[in-house]
Amino acid sequence: MEQALQLFHEGHPGSSRMKSLARSYIWWSGMDSAIEDKVKQCHTCQENRNDPSPILYLERITDQKKHQTFQLWTVAFISGNDSTMSPD
Repeated sequence: MEQALQLFHEGHPGSSRMKSLARSYIWWSGMDSAIEDKVKQCHTCQENRNDPSPILYLERITDQKKHQTFQLWTVAFISGNDSTMSPD
């Protein structure tokens, strides 16, 4: 089974694609869990996963010409290791 996991893991397709590939050729009890564990333990898969984390924050802006204050709701999709974007 480890050889099958290695084969389907080539190219780091992620857990969903890897499960789909595996199911089209083979099945064993606990296969989904084994695939999920393999992907979770893979540094490359974790770096490249498509998991945008929406962060909602409120920004207060004042229009100096009209002396009005309004609120702007912003949703930013920031990955877990991207610290370049911040609500400040």
